[in-house]
Amino acid sequence: MNKALENYKTFLNEIKKVKEPETFAPKLDEFFSSSFSVVDSHFNLIYLILGNNYNNLYNAILKIQRHMTELFAWMKVYEKENDEKQKYVILAEEIGDSLILISNSIYSFKEKVIYAVVVISWMHQGFIGEPIEKWKLNEKSEREITIRILKEYFSHVNEVKKILPKIDKIHVSFHTKPLDFRPKSTHRITPGIEKFGGQQYLIKNGHIRFNFGPGESIKLEETKPKIEQSYSACLDLFYEFENYCINYLKVKEKIQLK
Repeated sequence: MNKALENYKTFLNEIKKVKEPETFAPKLDEFFSSSFSVVDSHFNLIYLILGNNYNNLYNAILKIQRHMTELFAWMKVYEKENDEKQKYVILAEEIGDSLILISNSIYSFKEKVIYAVVVISWMHQGFIGEPIEKWKLNEKSEREITIRILKEYFSHVNEVKKILPKIDKIHVSFHTKPLDFRPKSTHRITPGIEKFGGQQYLIKNGHIRFNFGPGESIKLEETKPKIEQSYSACLDLFYEFENYCINYLKVKEKIQLK
């Protein structure tokens, strides 16, 4: 395994040197990393919550980048490995764990955006004199913030309408490979990777059939492009969240940089 670790570090450094097709360049980072003064006192609380959420989302994107790079590096190690036993170890212990981390981080990012938009929209609607009377933020409702809550109570906001399709795009991807690895590995039988393991049952036309031996597996050659697509979708959602902050909350008008 020592040789595999050496190869992993080599491939990891090579991948990090490759220029990404789209550089992650947050528009509002300067606002939340510089000293500021708030013009509108009513915006103070929103600003504090917005700053926490924005930084959280910023770090979540960086986490996705890191896990994606680690996954791709281990995939290269697997491709170069000739020993079949060693290949199995790499799949089970490294690629499998990396796939869980990347799928969890993408799912977490989506959920963080939903949480941020619901909480901030609810507060902002109250400040502008158009409160959401049917939904109140409390300890119980905070735990129940989901895409359903966002659509049901806040889809009338034009800026939220623009965010929803981008959230849905990521949401739907968790029902297809390779991101369906997350709910299955967390709540069901962990799917197989390449030729090892997998689901041992098939659901078709409303009927379930149990089989012996390994079921359908996730193929690594299909995983990389789909992970890259999901990462791009997360970037797209992050930039739309920024537009939401600028256009709906008018962040640039509320904050004066010293």
